[in-house]
Amino acid sequence: MPKAYIGLGSNVGDRREHLTAAVKDLAATEHLTGGSPIYVSAPIGPVEQEPFENAVVAIETDKSARELFERLIAIETSRGRIRTERWGPRTLDLDLLWYDGTDIDEPDLVVPHREIRNRRFVLAPLVYLAPQLADSTGPFVDALPAVADQSVRRVTGPLDRRGLRWRAGLVEALDLRREADDRYSIDLAHDWVNRSGAMFGGFLGSAVLFAASQEHPEKVPTTMTYRYVKPVPEGRRAELRIVHERRTERSALMAIDLTLDDEIYGAAHLSVVADRGEARFGARAPDVMPIDQCIPVDEIIGQAGGEPGNSVESWRPLERWDIPDLGDGSSDYFRAWCPNPVEGNDSPYAVAAAMFMPIDALIWPAAMRVAGRLDHGPSLFTPTVEITARFADTQASDGWHLGESWVDHMSTKSVAGSVRVFTSHGVHAATGHSLNLTIG
Repeated sequence: MPKAYIGLGSNVGDRREHLTAAVKDLAATEHLTGGSPIYVSAPIGPVEQEPFENAVVAIETDKSARELFERLIAIETSRGRIRTERWGPRTLDLDLLWYDGTDIDEPDLVVPHREIRNRRFVLAPLVYLAPQLADSTGPFVDALPAVADQSVRRVTGPLDRRGLRWRAGLVEALDLRREADDRYSIDLAHDWVNRSGAMFGGFLGSAVLFAASQEHPEKVPTTMTYRYVKPVPEGRRAELRIVHERRTERSALMAIDLTLDDEIYGAAHLSVVADRGEARFGARAPDVMPIDQCIPVDEIIGQAGGEPGNSVESWRPLERWDIPDLGDGSSDYFRAWCPNPVEGNDSPYAVAAAMFMPIDALIWPAAMRVAGRLDHGPSLFTPTVEITARFADTQASDGWHLGESWVDHMSTKSVAGSVRVFTSHGVHAATGHSLNLTIG
């Protein structure tokens, strides 16, 4: 069946409800194959109005482009859309962005949509959902640098097409509540759990960083070590207890324990400083395969007959297991493009959290490659014991990071590895080291 990509937008009333209703209406008649996160963006045009929530969904359909276009108009009308003012506010806006690789130019229907490359609020969710998508001009991802000055902010995870709901975004899931001085609580969100039933380590490290941000919002994180005492189960309420080991006007060193029912499950040390200064020198980003030639890791796992965990589906890095270094296959490094789950958030702690995730996650495929099991053979499980991260540049970054990982040492019982993280512009952003167990 033909595949189509549809842009969704709303800035009137309950925006999330309008988008969710549109997805459910589409799923009733079409085969929904995926959906991007929701992004908040400023309105375009001269009319003063509220910000939009935007997303993109993918469907397979037996309808022609014209029939699908008319179906979208009917859904808009059912949600109270009234077309009276150009650039005006709307309860629901549905745009047919791309249809089966065909070009259509009719008075009321142009496909691919003329404005895809000019609007970051369309490009960001479209590229996240379908990094390989292109038209006759080339891959859509190539247009992202030209619209980098347009502000968008990611507020959810991607669509859970089975539950027809948007997964909790990282910031949304890290909704800390102050319980007392130097103590916070957090509900452990189902959308950030691994297949093992334990919380994703990148999420736990992000929780530590967000707790520190409450204590020192004017400072920036520099280093963090997180020790995994026990696997942290989902569905529980955890506490983050902060002890200041040193505090000055310009810096602070904190010990932060993650506890459940007063029992320690994780222990961290985190340092923050008042100002890192402007970056002048850093490691050079490697030459790698472009984003449009990579594949979302949940799709790779599915193709191999596996079932991706919730955290993989909520984060969704891009990899190529047939060419592990995203280059020519000759390197010992494993590299992956990692979407920034806090895109548009300028908090240095949030940016550090986005970089901690590849530091935690990419040792596994690097270890699998060294063990010769990446594209075949039984999986090698690598539960993490300890991660140390050094944040070199925590300025607000765009939608992607490049993670570069390698194995420093492997035995029959453990694996130690390193990761470097770069922004898509080639800026060296973070370095990490991980000690893992090897099982299987």
